[in-house]
Amino acid sequence: MRSLAVRLALSVQSVFSAAMRSLHSRRTRMGMQVSPTYSSWSMMKQRCLNPNDVSFHIYGGRGVKVCERWIHSFANFMTDMGERPAETSIDRIDNNGDYEPANCRWSTQLEQQRNRRSNVVLEFQGESMCISAWAEKIGIKRKTLEKRLNCHGFTVEEALTLPLRARRQS
Repeated sequence: MRSLAVRLALSVQSVFSAAMRSLHSRRTRMGMQVSPTYSSWSMMKQRCLNPNDVSFHIYGGRGVKVCERWIHSFANFMTDMGERPAETSIDRIDNNGDYEPANCRWSTQLEQQRNRRSNVVLEFQGESMCISAWAEKIGIKRKTLEKRLNCHGFTVEEALTLPLRARRQS
């Protein structure tokens, strides 16, 4: 007869093995390990299709849809988008457009922050960028550029081309 400690150890091992098998089966879809790409595809669909999703009101509730090609086929999504690169997530180029091959890309957090509906986009010399990107490009602080436009009445050209005022010597 086995000792109580051995039976308990075998019981714990059995429960642990069953839990790991269950976890593995839940993390596997159609023989594929759930990847960051699969998670992005799944979450994209939840945001657009599930009224109970916390983000539904800014996606599906606004009319953002997932294209027919992707809605039921992870394989089609993978063919069009490829594996999700590290440190990126899915981004719609046109925030008012749908999730579809021509309107989606993998973007970093910074790229996504610069592609928000709430950003103010300035166009100058044929180039369109948000205020933060313009400030970085011309080498001034974002707040300085915002004040030039909103408080001091500068035109976009003046705000982007006039040099900063020299500081007074104390």
